[in-house]
Amino acid sequence: MALISANRSIEEYSRLGEVFTDAPEFAGQGPLAGLLAGLQGAGDRGYGAALVCPCDTPGVTAALLRQLLQAWRSAPDRPVIARCDGRDHPLHGVYPVAMAAALEQQLCNDNRRVMMFARSQQAQSLECPGLSELFTNRNRPQDLKD
Repeated sequence: MALISANRSIEEYSRLGEVFTDAPEFAGQGPLAGLLAGLQGAGDRGYGAALVCPCDTPGVTAALLRQLLQAWRSAPDRPVIARCDGRDHPLHGVYPVAMAAALEQQLCNDNRRVMMFARSQQAQSLECPGLSELFTNRNRPQDLKD
């Protein structure tokens, strides 16, 4: 099941899955607020974790997502995030829903750094050597042509 965190284009996204918006107290606070909405939504539906992937990286493959899930299953109390060519990608990962309270507290402390949250939860990194193209941001239709 696709659970989608979005604050605009909600009608379009709702064709792909169930859409969540940020809680009013965290509206406009960026990706970490979306992660919180996703963790809470997943937890409300009985899931133990949320597989996270931002919509502006369409090169991500099902194989990569399977690898992230497999790595997370080896230590399900900790998040797992992708790491490629020396760079962590904390919005490509798996986060246990039990971390929602810690994430909410970080947002209440006005800290919106995704990597800081991943580190505070002792995220393990999944090495993805040579796959940097998968993580390329594509924010405009023109980017898809490049």
